[in-house]
Amino acid sequence: MNREQTRTDTMEEQPRSRALSPGYRYWILPLIGLCTLCGFARTPAAASTGFIRAHETHLLDVEDNAFVRFRGIGLGGDSNYALDSDAADVRHCAEMGASVVRVVSPARAFETDTSYGFVRFDTLARAANREGVRIIVSMDCADAESEAAACWGSSDEQDRMARGWIRIAKHLRGRPEVAAYELMAHPVFPDVRDYKLFAQYLIDSIREIDTRHLIIATEPAGGAGFASVRHPESFLNDDNLAYGFAEYEPDAFTMQSIGRRPAGVVWPGEFVTEVKEVGEWPRRAMGGSGESKRLKLETIAPDGAEFLAPRVYVKGSGRATFSAVTVEEVNVFDRRGGDILVFADTFDRLENIWWPEPAGAHLLWERVENPGEGRIVVEGMRGTATAQPYTRYDTHLLAHAESGRRYRMTATVEAGESTEAGLGLVFLTVTAGRDDGSSLNTRMQSRADWARKAGAPMMLMEFGAVRQAPETTAIDWDSAVIQSCERNSLSWSYRTFREFGDPEHGSDRHLFGVYRATPNVPTGSAAVWPGMFDLLWNTYKRKAPVTRVVMPHEPLIHHRNPVPPPAGCWFGAAAPQSPAVPGSPTTFASIMAFARKAGKSPAWVLIHSPWKTEQGQWTKFPEDGIREISAAGSTAVIAWDLTYAPAFVLAGMADTYIRRWADESRRYQDTLVIRLPRGIDVGAYLHIFGIFEDRGAANVSWMWLPDDSDTRSVSERPWPGARAVDWIGFDVHGRPELDDTGIALKLFPADRVAERIA
Repeated sequence: MNREQTRTDTMEEQPRSRALSPGYRYWILPLIGLCTLCGFARTPAAASTGFIRAHETHLLDVEDNAFVRFRGIGLGGDSNYALDSDAADVRHCAEMGASVVRVVSPARAFETDTSYGFVRFDTLARAANREGVRIIVSMDCADAESEAAACWGSSDEQDRMARGWIRIAKHLRGRPEVAAYELMAHPVFPDVRDYKLFAQYLIDSIREIDTRHLIIATEPAGGAGFASVRHPESFLNDDNLAYGFAEYEPDAFTMQSIGRRPAGVVWPGEFVTEVKEVGEWPRRAMGGSGESKRLKLETIAPDGAEFLAPRVYVKGSGRATFSAVTVEEVNVFDRRGGDILVFADTFDRLENIWWPEPAGAHLLWERVENPGEGRIVVEGMRGTATAQPYTRYDTHLLAHAESGRRYRMTATVEAGESTEAGLGLVFLTVTAGRDDGSSLNTRMQSRADWARKAGAPMMLMEFGAVRQAPETTAIDWDSAVIQSCERNSLSWSYRTFREFGDPEHGSDRHLFGVYRATPNVPTGSAAVWPGMFDLLWNTYKRKAPVTRVVMPHEPLIHHRNPVPPPAGCWFGAAAPQSPAVPGSPTTFASIMAFARKAGKSPAWVLIHSPWKTEQGQWTKFPEDGIREISAAGSTAVIAWDLTYAPAFVLAGMADTYIRRWADESRRYQDTLVIRLPRGIDVGAYLHIFGIFEDRGAANVSWMWLPDDSDTRSVSERPWPGARAVDWIGFDVHGRPELDDTGIALKLFPADRVAERIA
């Protein structure tokens, strides 16, 4: 029974004959304990031939009539984004087993039909077609250096993006290696209604040219996002639409050391969730005289104040300049001791990052020749603009305040004509909360729930942590994100990062060991983060879930089945308890802990599930447990232990229970192997198999375990038939052979087993 392994956007297999000859039967060893996985050679993939369509909350390959799930890598990097990536990067992603590669490009790369973006993209698309993966085309705002909200809110930039999408649609409309068009990579819209209008404008522009490709609308930042949409089912109008989102919470962890975020933050842990202003002294203002003045204000810290920070403001459409800002605690008890300096900034160095508000206000940094004479310029937008040296990321830089104490702020201010400028002292309280796997899964579950209401697929478009995040906790966070996506049946794409603040590492391709090292990169930089490489490899390497579109009770066309490695063998693990049993060791964390030690994940994890519990209750289908196994990069093998005689099964007394398991197996979608008890009656085996077949559980493969006490030859033993058997299994139990010193010579008597098989 030889099977060919192909892949479109997933690892896919061709319809096959069920004829089973002894020379080509598959055997699996459900070993006790955890064993190393071998045989990782990669089979060349086939080109993608079918377009992807949204089918309720699933993605459907229309050519193969199969549901698919994307597991991808997003390319990103320097000023040209992923356009500086090349065919070798795509090949490397394919070698890891990724089914999609997300390519983010600026709108300026597609301003004409001959722009460099099309030339570079054609190179990537040809590589994707050759490697059997797909490309997600994503567009970012035209000017990556501009203020995000101002860029996305600009009518000129919006028109530029629409023109770019029209050109892209004309160029790619007949190419199925393109999985989807992602309208906006990192949209920023404080009001989701503005986002809706622009997104629909882009959709309509694309659909005038291309009606076949899937379109992805990614959740906007800057506001409440999709959570503020009351009616998801009517949010955007298109019959082939999916939604996307990004996951960077807590961003103090994922983006640490960027923008004054603290360094050395670990996850799980406590993170600042809110910075609340509890009081501000009325601002001391001056009109636009064109002259510099030294302003001063004093106030007493209100009740509840924990921190304080200076604030400068501009009212009107002009600008004002601020320099030599200081804050002191006034020593009212002993004036001879002097006041206590708690904050000072002369703007000579970027020691304190000042942030303007609201979005659209501008802040400029001016340095002068003489030390201590630097300054900032704040420009208003007809309303009131402020700037202050804190965000919720850098509260660790704030000065502590104490209720009832007196504080003084001074600064040199120069206001322009028709402009009012002033100072303010802000008192703050900080709220922190714990972020861990539970809170992460809650966020993912809310996205999945929103997608179900919208009746559309949902994909995590990007997640990741920069290099400054401690390696072990970053891997834990990435693992938890992947695990949560798998639990909630979400497609996902890991995003590589350029190294912020490190000019020698400005490219993605050698970051975290995901990409190869280039000639101008120091030796060994391709393994900056081998743990991340191992995690992704062990996650991508398995086949993405594929379920044939089979209606309930429709006869099964053919089974999904794990494809054996082209070389070597697969070894797995047998867990003593089912994931359905509380306290079971078969969890994502335990499997990943083993994978890190062994260097690879187990290909199989065998679990036992009896038909009834000790209390006499029918057992439930262990979906949560097998999703843990699947999320760890392994295939679940359920040893479904019957507790009744064959006559009970053949009489149909357990049919309701079997049908429930068949339906839940079908809804699970991912590949699953069921192993019935050793030496089970052939009639009972076929009865159970037939119910699963009638219920359309196409993702289930079947393992036959002959009775190892049967001394007859293989040809004389009862046999369910090739149609009902995907794998033949047998158990080997016993102690290892020891030498004279007590050292194990052989942990597994492979030679003796081979003799008996022969």
